[in-house]
Amino acid sequence: MTPALFITDLDGTLLRDDSTLSVRSSEALQRMLAEGLPLSIATARSIVSIREILGDLPLTLPVIENNGAFLSDLWTGEHFLIHDLPSHAPEEILALGIDHGCRPIVSSTDGRNDHLTCEGARNEGMGWYVENRSRYRDSRYREVSDIREAFERRVTCLTFIERQGVLERLHAALHSHLDGRLMMDLYENRYSRGWWWLTVQDVAVSKGHGLRALAERLRVDPANTVAFGDASNDIPMLEAAGHAVAVANALDEVKAVADEVIGSNEDDSVVGWLEGGC
Repeated sequence: MTPALFITDLDGTLLRDDSTLSVRSSEALQRMLAEGLPLSIATARSIVSIREILGDLPLTLPVIENNGAFLSDLWTGEHFLIHDLPSHAPEEILALGIDHGCRPIVSSTDGRNDHLTCEGARNEGMGWYVENRSRYRDSRYREVSDIREAFERRVTCLTFIERQGVLERLHAALHSHLDGRLMMDLYENRYSRGWWWLTVQDVAVSKGHGLRALAERLRVDPANTVAFGDASNDIPMLEAAGHAVAVANALDEVKAVADEVIGSNEDDSVVGWLEGGC
């Protein structure tokens, strides 16, 4: 049976190590999408960042952004699904962050407009992030004197950027105090080595939930989907898909849940698989 939906992660999967889509992949995807390939994206990135990376690639299906916090139209920005934190949670998370010497970047939305709020760069890792948003003229980003201003909107994610040890201790504290109420992801930023990120979201947020929500919207059986990934946050999506594909550079735990392991992201292997498997 021909799959009714294909979903791929971006960084480390569809994209090369320099966070770009190769010319070969871009040209092949342009052709396959024009021929009707039912392809979507599932990423920790926002739609703003997805557009920056993929340019004018004609994706027509909703995309899973911010690890599944949103199911969105890539071009209009309309959110078909929003998973935000319970209203009391941001204050509790912030308090624990402050106890560990950390201040977050807060992602929030009023349902129509999305916001990135920060009290400014407190270290080089945050400086990389701020410079990156400035370079792309991201209109969502704003610096404030009190991060609690963002809590007046629907908060979808708090992101802490610090050294590994600091964030491991904060992760443990959050797990102890808010066990079962949060979805957390702790990882090193592949583009700013030595600086780690801890993202804190509602427990309902995952790429797996995003895949199921997208499949339901499109009236597709999740068993008739194919998903591609490389990192730990891709595991729920791979487990939800009918056929799970890991790239060669994926983490061992990702390969362990995959039905198939293909070549690396540097070899445009996702596009190669789509060309041969569709």
